[in-house]
Amino acid sequence: MMSPGRRTQSQWSEAAARCLEEAEAIRRRRQYEELVGQAWLFLHQHGLGQTLAYLQARGGNRPESPYQLLFEHLARQLTTRHPRLSNDILAALVKEDSRLYRQASVETWGFLQALRRAITAQGRESAGAGRETRPAPPAEGQ
Repeated sequence: MMSPGRRTQSQWSEAAARCLEEAEAIRRRRQYEELVGQAWLFLHQHGLGQTLAYLQARGGNRPESPYQLLFEHLARQLTTRHPRLSNDILAALVKEDSRLYRQASVETWGFLQALRRAITAQGRESAGAGRETRPAPPAEGQ
């Protein structure tokens, strides 16, 4: 199976940054970031269907839930690339052929990696910005 190309990875990076902004907007950024790491592991251990079902169940269709937000982000990424998954993503994944399911799994894995990279990068930017605002230590002999 082919891995996603550079263009897709670039699109995922842009989408990941927007997702983090959305998590910040509902004041659930920290929980969302933790959940991204858990979902990445959950996807690896249990597969795409179980991961999406878990997120949807825990989210309970509550807009303030980081679980619901991550479910919506993953579903949006999948339906953007595969419009035939758009109505009920879980039911559509089961009805489609296994090639689409495998491709969707690879793409979800890639998007979760893009989210993790965005979280790491923004963490470094925040840490770097904090260091720049500290006063410099006095020079020796002063």
